[in-house]
Amino acid sequence: MIGGVVQAFVGSVTSDPGAKTTTQKEMMTQAVATILAFLIALAILAFVGQYLWNNYVVELISIANPARSVWAILGLFIFGAIMKP
Repeated sequence: MIGGVVQAFVGSVTSDPGAKTTTQKEMMTQAVATILAFLIALAILAFVGQYLWNNYVVELISIANPARSVWAILGLFIFGAIMKP
């Protein structure tokens, strides 16, 4: 859903006069839209993750400390991805 919205936005904003064919322009639009959608989804996950961590995990688990920034939550996501088999 986010990818389609971002792709439509990028397609309407970008115009590459150096693109020789519409296929190249579509590929560039798709690549930029994918990267932007990934970054938007990551930002949403980080803010929601920080909210959930600070308001629920800290209360439920006595040894957990509040996350001071979204970067701590992003680090936790990366750590979880690395540890997943």
